Amino acid sequence: MLGEAVLVLSANEGAKTKATDTAKQLADIERTRRAAFPTPLHRSADAYIVARNEASTILAGFPWFTDWGRDTFITMRGLLIASGRHSDAESILLEWADTLSEGMLPNRFRTVVRRNTTRWMPRCGL
Repeated sequence: MLGEAVLVLSANEGAKTKATDTAKQLADIERTRRAAFPTPLHRSADAYIVARNEASTILAGFPWFTDWGRDTFITMRGLLIASGRHSDAESILLEWADTLSEGMLPNRFRTVVRRNTTRWMPRCGL
């Protein structure tokens, strides 16, 4: 899928060693990133926050569906605002604001606009 990392191993011993080293390095980076969270709850909440374009979004309904507007705004208050991640909340609000059309927001990116999404955005005010 687009945007996923791919690790390719070959029969060449040098390449295999390099790939193993790269995998270990990536695991160390992830361990360090996770250690920065003060509690397991904060670490778990972070799993629902992912990159979208230059910003972030929340996959509140994962694994059943991706980022839905209403669910993003409902969960934003607990996942981001209450935990002090205001820059992530701002990033998500700005990303969704770009999709505003005739006073309404889409329930999902690139779909039909639904009114129930628009009602949730102001409730996330920072």
